[in-house]
Amino acid sequence: MINPFWHYCDSFPELCQLEAPPKINTQEDIDYALCSADSGKYCRNGKTFVLQDVCGAIDTIDSVILDQTSIRQACNANFTAICQEDYYKSEVCPNGVLSYDFCSWYPEKCAYDSPTRDKCAVNWRHCLTKTDWDFCDSFHDLCFTAPPPPTFQSYADIQAALCSADTK
Repeated sequence: MINPFWHYCDSFPELCQLEAPPKINTQEDIDYALCSADSGKYCRNGKTFVLQDVCGAIDTIDSVILDQTSIRQACNANFTAICQEDYYKSEVCPNGVLSYDFCSWYPEKCAYDSPTRDKCAVNWRHCLTKTDWDFCDSFHDLCFTAPPPPTFQSYADIQAALCSADTK
């Protein structure tokens, strides 16, 4: 006979998620979630996450954090170029850590009267709470660029490219 008073989660609470995951609303919420995870390995000072460290371990980041932020998109940044090439390094990645404020690099995005104003340039970390924001849309020259699609002159060229791909 089935007991109508039996409740699965009372018997097996470890298998039930009784509380909703915390909502990430602010930059501070992201910092807290990432810095309290995995003994703070994503944070160099214990309070503020470092995007390069997070992106280097993106597969281990809790999906609750990733689903409520635009961190995945920000991980398309080309950290090797940004933080190692002299062209970017001093302005965008001083001391090997990506700067939060890109106004010195993108002054037109920070000017109040500019038609290209982007408040994410003032502090891009605040924009990570918007799941529809894309770091690379705002700062495309700091990201990997896709190679141009191949062009083919004939069907035979397409067929040759596809057949040679099978052997690689």
